[in-house]
Amino acid sequence: MSRHQYSGSSLIEVLHAAQQLYGYLSKPLLDMVAHKLRLPPSKVLGVATFYHLFRFEPVKEHSAVVCLGTRVTPRVVRA
Repeated sequence: MSRHQYSGSSLIEVLHAAQQLYGYLSKPLLDMVAHKLRLPPSKVLGVATFYHLFRFEPVKEHSAVVCLGTRVTPRVVRA
C-alpha cells in the first residue's frame, strides 16, 4: 500500500496485490485495506465483490467452471 501512497484511488491495485500475496481476500484483510486507505469498509467490499477475479476463500485443490448460459450462437457454414 505504501507503493501506492495509501491512496484510495489505487484500491483495485491494492486488492490485486493483496490477493497475490495472500491467495484470497479475507474479511480481516479487507478491513485492514479499508483502514489503511481511509475508505469505508463497505466501499472496499463493494469494489472487491464487483470484480469476478477476486476470491474470498482459499483456492481449492480441484475446481471446475461450468457455463450456465442458454444462448447458442448460430454458425454459418459455407461450402
